[in-house]
Order: sequence, then C-alpha cells, then structure tokens
Amino acid sequence: MQKRGQLLGLPLILIFGLIVGTLILFFGIRWIQNLVLEAEYINTLDTIGEIENTIKTFRNYDAGSSKIYSLQIPTRIEKICFYDFSADVRCKSNGEPCSAEDEDLLHLVLDDKYNVYILPQGLYDTNRYSIEPFQLEGGNPLCVSPGGEILFTADEDAVTIAYHG
Repeated sequence: MQKRGQLLGLPLILIFGLIVGTLILFFGIRWIQNLVLEAEYINTLDTIGEIENTIKTFRNYDAGSSKIYSLQIPTRIEKICFYDFSADVRCKSNGEPCSAEDEDLLHLVLDDKYNVYILPQGLYDTNRYSIEPFQLEGGNPLCVSPGGEILFTADEDAVTIAYHG
C-alpha cells in the first residue's frame, strides 16, 4: 500500500524527467546543426584550396591549356566571387551583369588584400580569402553560384578564370 506523499511525488518526478529530456534533445539538435555548419565551412575551404592549387598548377602548363571546374559548394552560399584588383570593375554574376544590390555589397567588401569572396557576408567567420593571383575574363568581380562552372586557362604570364556555365 502506497502512502499519500508517495503518490503526490510521482507527477513531479515525471515532469522533471520530461524537462531534462527536452533540454537534452534541444542541445543535441543544436550541436548537430553546428556540426553540419562546420562541415559546410570545411567543404568551402577545401574548394577554395582546390582552386588555389589549380591556379598554381596551371602556371606551369603551356599557354592555352584549360580546365573546367565545377563549384561544388554548400547551397547556403549564394555566390563565390573572384576579384582581380589590378583590372577595372565590371561585375558579372553567372555570366550576366550583377544586380544593383550585389554591386553595392561588393563595393563595400572589396579590398586589395583579398581576391575571393563568399556571399552572403556573415555566413562564416571568414568570408574573404587571398589566394594565388589570377586574371579574370568576362567580368571583375566574377561571381559564380553553387553548381556553376569556371574555366581555368593558362596564359604565358598568368592564369585566367572565366565563367563557363
């Protein structure tokens, strides 16, 4: 036979258990989301590293050598923009002129120290990168969306990057 005090304590134990279970579930989901975001960031860094390695490699190739590279980046990234600070600014996005909004944003963030930018700004801790120098064909800055293709071409004195589709 249970005493009356023991019956009143059981609902409190169940409520406390539900609260603790909910907190564990909440923090677990948040931890997984942060892990996925970190994996996307590392994937993006790998892509930028591959682009830089391709530029370094193409410096040693004969003039006219080319390679098409497909940007496999997370879909949370709207665009990767390449900037040649030694050339005139004529913004292109996926082969088309940039929107006024993109031009204004790029005007604010462009810096002579960096030549690769990730949009939208604030997605990761670092959104600007400095890689091997290159030349751009068809626009400056040249922005490409996820899944887009860029064409690397070896010239006599530089490597050219162009939008391919």
